[in-house]
Amino acid sequence: MARRELSAYDRALRLLTARPRSRSRLEERLRDAGHPAAEVEAALARVTALGYLDDRAFARSQAEALLARFSPRAVELKLTALGLPPQLAAEAVAALQADESALARSILEKRFGRGPLEGKAAAKAARFLLGRGFDEDLVEKLVGVRD
Repeated sequence: MARRELSAYDRALRLLTARPRSRSRLEERLRDAGHPAAEVEAALARVTALGYLDDRAFARSQAEALLARFSPRAVELKLTALGLPPQLAAEAVAALQADESALARSILEKRFGRGPLEGKAAAKAARFLLGRGFDEDLVEKLVGVRD
């Protein structure tokens, strides 16, 4: 028995059920599946009108999750990599009013504990924070090591 081809709307619903997506990434997936442009636009309009697709809500939820692990600057870059416009990514991060120093301290404590860090542990912590997108000056202030 032949399998029925999904409409762009049905495919959009399936994709959004699997995980939240930005409008641009959903559009990309629908086009890659071979749906005509008009059908893709109609599907996007319908899922947006129903409230299933909302780039602002998506940006905010992703920013909340990512700010537990990365610097605000790194989160903005990750949000744009998810297909969100840079302005919307910046707004989502700014709306959460992240104190970069407190955030870095929290991430550092979760990973390395509350005690003072010295020697190799301090160097490892500094590399960890730098890898998460934090500024060198902030890392030096928190860890005492400039990598």
